[in-house]
Amino acid sequence: MFGKAFARRPQGLDINVKRSTQPFDWTRLFSRDVLENFPAAVYVCDAQGVVVAFNSKATQLWGREPIAGDPKERFCGAHRMYSMQGEHLHASNTPLAAVLETGKPLRDLEAIIEQPDGTRYNVLANVTPLFDDEGAMQGYVNCVLDVTRYHQMKSEHAELQHALNQSQKIDSIGQLTGGIAHDFNNMLQGITGALSLLRRSIATGRPDSSYRYIDIAEESATRAAALTHRLLSFARRQTLDAKPLDVNALLLAMRDLFARSLNDSISLQFELSEDAWTVKADANQLENAILNLVINARDAMPEGGVITIKTINTTLDGAYARRYPDVRAGDYCSISVLDTGAGMTPDVISHIFEPFFTTKLIGEGTGLGLSMAHGFVKQSGGHISVSSREREGTTMNLLLPRYMGDRNVSASVKAVPAPPANRASRILLVEDDDVARALLKEALIDLGYVVFDAAQASGALALSENLGNFELLITDVGLPDGLNGRQLAQAIRTTKPFTKVLFITGYASSIMESREQTEDMQVLAKPFSLDSLAKRVHGLLGGLPPAA
Repeated sequence: MFGKAFARRPQGLDINVKRSTQPFDWTRLFSRDVLENFPAAVYVCDAQGVVVAFNSKATQLWGREPIAGDPKERFCGAHRMYSMQGEHLHASNTPLAAVLETGKPLRDLEAIIEQPDGTRYNVLANVTPLFDDEGAMQGYVNCVLDVTRYHQMKSEHAELQHALNQSQKIDSIGQLTGGIAHDFNNMLQGITGALSLLRRSIATGRPDSSYRYIDIAEESATRAAALTHRLLSFARRQTLDAKPLDVNALLLAMRDLFARSLNDSISLQFELSEDAWTVKADANQLENAILNLVINARDAMPEGGVITIKTINTTLDGAYARRYPDVRAGDYCSISVLDTGAGMTPDVISHIFEPFFTTKLIGEGTGLGLSMAHGFVKQSGGHISVSSREREGTTMNLLLPRYMGDRNVSASVKAVPAPPANRASRILLVEDDDVARALLKEALIDLGYVVFDAAQASGALALSENLGNFELLITDVGLPDGLNGRQLAQAIRTTKPFTKVLFITGYASSIMESREQTEDMQVLAKPFSLDSLAKRVHGLLGGLPPAA
């Protein structure tokens, strides 16, 4: 047997070693020097499964001192083999059994071998059948490589990668919360400061300044609303009003807006594909995303340069989609913004879509523009990519899925008779926040409507049963007691099908999609002005005035 009979050649290379000029038994040389030093356990069996040769690695793997002439079952001892999924492989369904039955070699099968003492090894097995000149199987060679350490290192690497990912997530959360706290503190300072001055002016009998302080508070609140909308866009949770769009027409309509955003040292060019595919997206959000890309391109060229806006049809194949878990293969319309600016390093590129990340000086940018564009494109089912090199410019690509439907498609509206005029002012308001509910109720009452309110869905259902018919349900989407706003609306409209619905929400994911919005069911995103509320309510009620 190889492990006992083979002599070992001395270590190292001696240039003066004696070299033979006589014919040599190369088969014996291969068996003695190559096979014995092979990194895998190797044993050879005849057609009856009797071991005829093996190397010392085989004795190490099986943990015993077998001898040539042992049947394979004795040679391997009381070992058990398992698949990588943990299934015990009996003698009849081992890889070796398949080789003996089919005569086909087995390559690179991963398995688990368990020794009698419970020690387990991950192995990579190869089995090669041996045939004589007439094609009869005379035996086989079994080569088993111990890859336990490789699997341990792979597991350790996965744990380290997970720890690194968690650390990066914590860093991102810290950056996000720090940015939110900084910006909101500034906005809250404007609101609280203006209210304090307003209170003081009223207390001292100087009401002339009151409107100026109100304007300051409203401006700060508007900025806060814009920030929350950008964060929702980054989180892919904003309410989108997706409609079929002609991308080229949208870009050309923005030409003047682009020009006002650039200086004289920057040239703007358009390269629009004449047959650019129709997409379905929220036009306002798409405009904001493209404008952010153009402004970033402008800021990357302080000395001037060229910005090119291109559209082209492209198809992403399966190979490309597999590189990105949230990308689907298919047809897309690509909108690209190219600049000849400073470009970006790979490290900067890896962070550009993170909220509040910016390379600009303090006060020159919030770092939300690209994260907003990224979130909007992903929420729209698209993909965003960047190509950039230092001093060679940057290309930003927005890919939106091709829309195959009718360009003039619109949600079907069920024809229902108009509600009685004397009921036009009855509104059921459902809002779990006490302050928000009180303010909304007072605002609606000031407008002349009759308002019934509830803090949760169960209370709203009880009111609905007792009120009889009412014309409008205003409800928050997120409610605390089991039913959300959409489910509440469905329950009420089951018995009161003519009831109009206005959803108010600051967190609209897929709970209310744009295709479901109709003339009698609408969404109003928080925060909103009371004027916006009044217009939306008036529109839903078909222009019917409040009760006198």
